[in-house]
Amino acid sequence: MAVVDRRTFWTKVLQDLGLIVLRTLNAYVAGLQEVNPLVQEPARTLERPPGALPEPEFLRRCTRCGDCSRFCHFAALRPDPDGLPWLWDPASHPCYRCEGFPCIAACSTGALSFRDRLLR
Repeated sequence: MAVVDRRTFWTKVLQDLGLIVLRTLNAYVAGLQEVNPLVQEPARTLERPPGALPEPEFLRRCTRCGDCSRFCHFAALRPDPDGLPWLWDPASHPCYRCEGFPCIAACSTGALSFRDRLLR
């Protein structure tokens, strides 16, 4: 057995410990990435404009004319890929439920309606 001085011994021990720590951290990070690969933006659900009828009736009545979006003073309403209106980004362009609801008043087909007493 070869004689090893104290300095060489501790240098080797610390190097080996460093490698163990690095490998453990790599395995831990790889495991986290498998469970949650990069933070993804949550899927956005479409929220219809105020006064929208229940979805099946809304889809039947809406003609995708865009009048509700044009009358929205705060640009909260945008068309989806099919041309149907939805609240675009409530965080940056919230619906302020304007007095008189110009978006609902602009809807000539009744897809948006004052049926709810709270909207009046």
